Amino acid sequence: MSAELPGCTRGPHIAWLLLRCKKGHAVKELKESDKRWNPFLHTVCSVCGGSIASQTARWSCEYHCSTVCDACVMQQFQMLLVELQQSSLHVAHNGGPAVVKEVEAIPWELRGTKEFNQLRKLLQQDSKPFPHAFGIEAWMHNSTSPLTDAVRRVPSDSTATWYNVVSGARGEAFNWPSRFRDHPGSSSSCWRFLRRAWGCSWIGGGGVSRGAMQAKYPDGFCDPVVLVEVLDGDGETLAAARSHMATKTRNPVWNQTLSLPCARDMQLAQQQGKLGSMYRKSVKLAAAQNVPPDQWDVATTTVRVTLYDKSVGPMDQTIGEVSVPLPQLLEDSQDTYLVSDAWQEAVLGTQQPHLPCKVSLSVVQESLPKNWPVVKAKNDRGQRYPMHVFMMTCGTRGDVQPFVALARGLAEQLGWLVTICTEQSHAAFVRKHSDVHSSKIRFRPSGGNTEARMDSVGAHFLLTHRAEFLQMIALARSEAEFFSSATVFVDYVRAMEAEPNPVDLIMFGFTLAGVAALVGEHCRKPVVGFILQPSCIPSKEEDWKAVQPIHSPEGKSLLDTVDEMAFTSHNSLKLLKDLAEKNPFASWNLNHLRRLFGLGPTDTWQAYNQARVPIIIPMPAGTFQRPQDWPDNIIQTDFIFLRNQAGTGRKSLGEVGDFVETARQEGKKLCLITFSSMPVPRRTLLRIIVKMLNEANFPVSVIYVGRIDEGPEDLENAARQFKETGRFFEARAVDFGLLFPEMDCFVVHGGLGTTVEALRTRKPCCVTGPLLMDQRFWGYVCHEKGVGPKPVFIADFEKHCVDFVNNAVNPEGHSRERSEHESYALSL
Repeated sequence: MSAELPGCTRGPHIAWLLLRCKKGHAVKELKESDKRWNPFLHTVCSVCGGSIASQTARWSCEYHCSTVCDACVMQQFQMLLVELQQSSLHVAHNGGPAVVKEVEAIPWELRGTKEFNQLRKLLQQDSKPFPHAFGIEAWMHNSTSPLTDAVRRVPSDSTATWYNVVSGARGEAFNWPSRFRDHPGSSSSCWRFLRRAWGCSWIGGGGVSRGAMQAKYPDGFCDPVVLVEVLDGDGETLAAARSHMATKTRNPVWNQTLSLPCARDMQLAQQQGKLGSMYRKSVKLAAAQNVPPDQWDVATTTVRVTLYDKSVGPMDQTIGEVSVPLPQLLEDSQDTYLVSDAWQEAVLGTQQPHLPCKVSLSVVQESLPKNWPVVKAKNDRGQRYPMHVFMMTCGTRGDVQPFVALARGLAEQLGWLVTICTEQSHAAFVRKHSDVHSSKIRFRPSGGNTEARMDSVGAHFLLTHRAEFLQMIALARSEAEFFSSATVFVDYVRAMEAEPNPVDLIMFGFTLAGVAALVGEHCRKPVVGFILQPSCIPSKEEDWKAVQPIHSPEGKSLLDTVDEMAFTSHNSLKLLKDLAEKNPFASWNLNHLRRLFGLGPTDTWQAYNQARVPIIIPMPAGTFQRPQDWPDNIIQTDFIFLRNQAGTGRKSLGEVGDFVETARQEGKKLCLITFSSMPVPRRTLLRIIVKMLNEANFPVSVIYVGRIDEGPEDLENAARQFKETGRFFEARAVDFGLLFPEMDCFVVHGGLGTTVEALRTRKPCCVTGPLLMDQRFWGYVCHEKGVGPKPVFIADFEKHCVDFVNNAVNPEGHSRERSEHESYALSL
């Protein structure tokens, strides 16, 4: 096979650039009927001499003189494309059918490139529309960037030193480029991306253990392949394509372009599908509808990139995936995304220190379809900011919202750059409130999914049992649940050293106190705590409880007394935290993580106090009885609220505002019930609402905001009747800053945001629900301030809900509590 470039390289002689065999026959793509599908047969590339599996060989001359591998064919066509691009003036003036015919021979692997699309626009001036691809360019991650020197050595408590672990010499940092192709004759979308990972052979998404993977390659190599899917708003596959397999590698590189949709992959999927249903990639390819990109709804389209490892056998081979909304991809222009498994945990490498696997995507602007909306790509990578704050928090939305509110203040008032690193499930919420004018707020995924974990069997057991022992275990494990994300935070902070605005300050929530200490020490960054759960901060005072006991309104049993004595103190919490966080038999423990980065063991809160690390509690003095032994680095401030600037008043609430307006005109009192993301059973919720509306002594209407599931038919019918009569309204989300002032009383789950919003209105508030950790704390704050009854579990509240709403809306009821409530509310 000859790879030389004989003849003239201009105009009509461009055809000589096409690859030919020794006998002069042009190399073409084989028809499906001419391919061999025996996976045990191999042939040799006539150009480079590399081995080609028979079922993947697709390039040969029409007389089958020899076979050429994909890489050699693509290299030759790339040379052709460059030559055509250099001859653009000649093509523009003398193109004609001959040149168009030569350009049509260019495979779809290259039809998303900038050069091809520029050439296509020249040819389209005098010819019919030219099929092309929507391109995403790749760029390399340099493992020897300046960040290497910035974090090379950091002393630990034991005076030991550690060395940079992303050096290319260690073979742990590597790049995975890939492009994609399609068939001629249809408009298609071309995605080109580069993947960066460390020890990517660890399988996170399909339940395949390291041991199972290493049975074939004991030194951590793998056979990775990539599947790219374009999904519509309903999750249906519009287009799909897959890369070739990179064999036995720890540093996979795919020099391809995958075009979407891809007819060749569709035919491959159908043939493989006949062999069995185990080929998950083939099933996904066969499900693609081959919809051209000019027919996609950009606003609802998502791009999903999935990694597979063929070395683990015919079972589930999934390594992990990335899902990016198409509008975000167009707006980011180029960005890096974290690869996650089926449980949204970050995919980590087997090589220490188990850094995360990431993918980078960059859009080729020249390839965008004309009918797509114009999205202005962000291009502020060179902009400078006074400070860069890296916020790290994990948990429910209530754990994230105050950080978002603080980020907006830092960005708008001080002009600081803020990066919020939290779970992917909060991405839309963070981005919704990132529209600041004077600076910038960025989102970065940390891995993990607390809200999905709340729906697990273990979580439901915790939510339905009242024992303080179980609450203490949950609190003790609150940090250990996120240890698997520790190296993700480290990787982000280190990578940002190469940006124009390196991280200046790390701010953490209580579930990441130990991890933040690790990141701060390793990267030599100052840290500040932003703690929304003050009861987790240790104290030796006997009255300062880690877990507030909750008893039934009927009284306290002997078992309740024993449970309260043994499992509510900070001594019990420290013992259980040490078991959870420093267990030598656990997959992840804090001391092991610190050793990975050359750091010695430490007591987190003791170290913070000794180093005078600021610990900010956004609650003013008088909100709770502050322990006397707390050092002065624990600082209490004003409450912080997230406000929507879109509008004010009832009209800004939409349908909820109309409901409120109608209720006021009819002289009804309004009760708001919300449990945020807490999984309160729908059956219990509807029973409480129906009972309130049926038995209340005063005309009351109820608004519920939160999760909406399907409940029992009889209760759903009763709720529907109340909706039709204008006495009940429910919504998944509402602007609480606008809604709360319109209410007369509240039933909340005890989160910081909703409870404080209720207190500020000077209206009665009852805390109920699952009552986890700080929710109990806020329940007692409300009771001690005289704004409502003691916190009760949701099952007990059902028995007393009518009494609460009657007392809350009765103008003559609980005058003492109302006066104390108003006095306290005025101080907020």
